[in-house]
Amino acid sequence: METTILCTEQSDMVQHHITAPLIVVSNRLPFVLQRNKDGELSRKPSAGGLVTAVAPVVVDCGGLWIGWSGLHTEEPLEFIPESDPDDKAPTAGLLSKQVIAVHIPEREFDDFYNGCCNGTFWPLFHSMPDRAVFKAHTWDAYCRVNKEFASRTLEALRKSAKELDDQERFETCPVVWIHDYQLLVAATTIRQVVEEEKLRCKLAFFLHIPFPSWDIMRLFPWDDEILQGMLGLVHRILAFERLLEKYPEHVEKVTLLQISVPSRTDVREYRQLKEEMDQLVGRINGRFSMPNWSPIRYIYGGVTQEQLAAFYRDSAVALVTPLRDGMNLVAKEYVACQIKEPGVLILSPFAGAGGMMHEALVVNPYEIDKAADTIHRALHMPLDEREVRMKQLRHREQQMDVNYWMNSFLASMGAVNNSDEADPLSTKMTPLTLDDFDQYLNNHVDTICKLSLILDYDGTLAPLTSHPDLAIMPEETKRVLERLSNMPDVNIAIISGRNLENVKKMVGLDQLTYAGSHGIEILHPDGTKFVHPVPFEYAEKLRELVHDLEKEVGHSGAWVEHKGVLLTFHYRETPPQQRDEIVRRACNIFQKAGFEPHEAHMAIEAKPPVKWDQGRACIHILRTMYGADWSERVRIVYAGNEAAMQALSGIACTFRVDSSPTVRTGANFRLEGPDAVLTMLKWVEKQMNKRSPRLTRSPRLSRSPKHQRKQNMLDYSLSFEDEEDIGGNTSSTFLTNGRQKRYNSNCRSSN
Repeated sequence: METTILCTEQSDMVQHHITAPLIVVSNRLPFVLQRNKDGELSRKPSAGGLVTAVAPVVVDCGGLWIGWSGLHTEEPLEFIPESDPDDKAPTAGLLSKQVIAVHIPEREFDDFYNGCCNGTFWPLFHSMPDRAVFKAHTWDAYCRVNKEFASRTLEALRKSAKELDDQERFETCPVVWIHDYQLLVAATTIRQVVEEEKLRCKLAFFLHIPFPSWDIMRLFPWDDEILQGMLGLVHRILAFERLLEKYPEHVEKVTLLQISVPSRTDVREYRQLKEEMDQLVGRINGRFSMPNWSPIRYIYGGVTQEQLAAFYRDSAVALVTPLRDGMNLVAKEYVACQIKEPGVLILSPFAGAGGMMHEALVVNPYEIDKAADTIHRALHMPLDEREVRMKQLRHREQQMDVNYWMNSFLASMGAVNNSDEADPLSTKMTPLTLDDFDQYLNNHVDTICKLSLILDYDGTLAPLTSHPDLAIMPEETKRVLERLSNMPDVNIAIISGRNLENVKKMVGLDQLTYAGSHGIEILHPDGTKFVHPVPFEYAEKLRELVHDLEKEVGHSGAWVEHKGVLLTFHYRETPPQQRDEIVRRACNIFQKAGFEPHEAHMAIEAKPPVKWDQGRACIHILRTMYGADWSERVRIVYAGNEAAMQALSGIACTFRVDSSPTVRTGANFRLEGPDAVLTMLKWVEKQMNKRSPRLTRSPRLSRSPKHQRKQNMLDYSLSFEDEEDIGGNTSSTFLTNGRQKRYNSNCRSSN
């Protein structure tokens, strides 16, 4: 068996209380009309997010849907068939009297749709101006077609207004909702006539693709008229090829499933793109294929909803990496279908969904090498991290689903009763001021859930200094931590690159969890200790590295700190004019000794060659502290450096503690330094003091060290892979049979 990676788009509805007639205007009707051999018309369901979301609302409120029939006829289409009695599609209840078909002659449609919509607007709006074609006659056709849509919409609006008057609903305004880039200027005509005839109406427009920046939009010769009215595949395949090159262990183990639904086949640029894709897939398959395995399975054609849901469910990774896109429902659909052992979502920041799906692994599809690294990380992600990320993603999609989108949009138009004023958007990477804590931490310090504070030491609780021994935590910070540690619903963990005994000595509080050596050593307040095993030969190599560094670059203010399983080469005190040369020589020594030099603040670190870091250590602390279902009962706040940001993204409220406002970070917010961290801790203390007193204690403190310590020492000194199996989960990182089985499920990418 193999792993599979997918690419594609679909959704579900509940009742809405619509307070105004809704007239939906889109390029196509919400179903496909077909003629049989006898010339009779019938409906065929049309898949897609818009139809699935909006059609049931139009049905419920008795609204209207205006769109092109999909048929080229000599005369306007007067007859629309009713749905088949066995039809289960969202449009099944849409009566023929609720459908208005727009008639467009075939030549006119070709200039409008293939010439202007797909030949000009689509590449322009997706930041590909070099592929955009500007022709006056296709723009003229676009305007004529938009006027025809506007004309039919105005007829429907007049009819709807009369029906409201007959019902004496004089204060109710019909809502006209226009969709997407095919109808950008229809609103101009509608607005002019509405003002002239004094028709009551609320006019709304929803663009389903990204709107371009001004420097691109200005290339369009008729941009003023547009503004009055109102890819995302090659890079993905190249990233997968780079994955197989860089990480050959995935050969014969991982398969990319690429589903491309034919569209815009009449546009020359799209035919060229398909040819390029065909050649690329053929080249990669020819290069890597084995007798019983091909790296890419390429489906050029549609699949049923049932098939697509199965692909979503069984894939280990979903690769949704458009170069530029609108919301992209594929990412949301993948999350909705993850009902078994969870997979991993990889998302492009250029997809609209990337702004909210923080638990996904975000990767820039232009950075082929980093995209390959991210796929590799996803394939090796441990089960507990996958569970936490997917649980959070599913919870958000359950709360903010297609119904939420419908309600929020219509509520903004005053067309639906909606008491839920919650804002689904969250601010990301925003510098914080004192007044921001109420807004950004209230959701993490409530009256029910326990609170886990995970804090770095150097630069977070204590200022950065020329020597680690001088980094003393302020007494006021220590007192606040002590008071917080005595609260029954608060647990504090200090995680540091220092060795375990040193960080415990520097903090000096007993009721905290300490993680030293970047989490390789963990000590809970009940005495339970975890030590991640390190290869025996590593210690000898580390001693040799210490010797070489001290001999060759241990001068001019540079020095070596040996931390047991870690080593740090400090150059903070080196004169600026000598730094670059000393750092270069030190990095060469690291690499020559077989170590990867890890950059730290004015230092270079050597870490053990194990699949363990501060992020994994944080997840381990939370799991051992609260149990496997900790994410349901605990809120986490993390403050520190970048080491743990990836693992905690979307799981915790994260603060990057750094004085520079320009440094790149995966954190939610920034704090300038230890003083700002102290302010945050005081705010947390104030909020926790508002709770009613409880007698319960920390879950770790409630255990008896006397009876537990010996057994726990056995349990928690196992390897990372074995530790996964303790709870009955055979899902280690590709080492146990359970994980191998998972690894051989499917991994997929999406358009």
